[in-house]
Amino acid sequence: MSSNSNKKKKGLTDTEKTVDHKTFASKFSELSKSKTFMRIITIVVAVILISVILGVSGVVNLNPYGGSNGSGNSSGLPSFIKAGEFANISSSNIGTKNQINIYFMSWRGCPIGAAESWILYQYINQTYHSRNYIISYHYSDPSENIHNIPGLLFTNFSFNNGKVQINFHVDYVYPEQFPQTPTPSQALVNEGITTLKSTSGFPPAAINDFVDYETMVPTQPNPSSTTTEPLANYAGHLTTCIIISGNNGTFFLEGALYSPVTIQGQTYSYMLNNSAQFTGITNGENYISQIVNDAQ
Repeated sequence: MSSNSNKKKKGLTDTEKTVDHKTFASKFSELSKSKTFMRIITIVVAVILISVILGVSGVVNLNPYGGSNGSGNSSGLPSFIKAGEFANISSSNIGTKNQINIYFMSWRGCPIGAAESWILYQYINQTYHSRNYIISYHYSDPSENIHNIPGLLFTNFSFNNGKVQINFHVDYVYPEQFPQTPTPSQALVNEGITTLKSTSGFPPAAINDFVDYETMVPTQPNPSSTTTEPLANYAGHLTTCIIISGNNGTFFLEGALYSPVTIQGQTYSYMLNNSAQFTGITNGENYISQIVNDAQ
């Protein structure tokens, strides 16, 4: 008796589901015939089509990383990056929460790295009146086209700019001079990447950004250059780059903030006391300060 009763209940339930299904289908059919409903569908489809068209045409930038035309490549990276300008590459903080992390990647003989060391020196000295983060005074590789630029070599350290703690991280991926024997460019790029991964102590996200933007993203030509290649591929090695990251996002810079020739021939002892007299350095200092404020 109970078995038959259960069967009846199951059959009743199935019938109810069928009725509900038909009722829904009937209601949807009636709704689809409504002019108001069809107008709403038409508007939604039109908005989607317009957004896609504007995004492809570059009128609206749908690429979260930036870029001039809003169209990145399949990896999500931008179409290009401008040398000498910070690009907001992410809204995420790749370092310590509620702190600013500055990642400085260079090589010991780099003229751009030597020139930009004075910008960092000036910025840090605003609030941190010590030189114990400087491990060496030196000149850039004399065999480079732009040679004998006075510079500073740094170590990792932390300081407070009056608003937030800043953690400064540095890694030099090549010695002062490249090997004298001919070396394939890709081999030097790979060597730099291997060193960066094994010695920097940078978080994986920072390492990936350095590698991706140096080797995959074309550099927009500047007045003194005609290259449209990724910077490392054009130079044949990893070059000086800076990442600044905080709670409000991550910013990436490659290329010179000012011409190293500006300080060519100066002694580093002179620069230690007179770097603020160079407009390129003070402008760079203000720019770094602005990006730190944007990121924190």
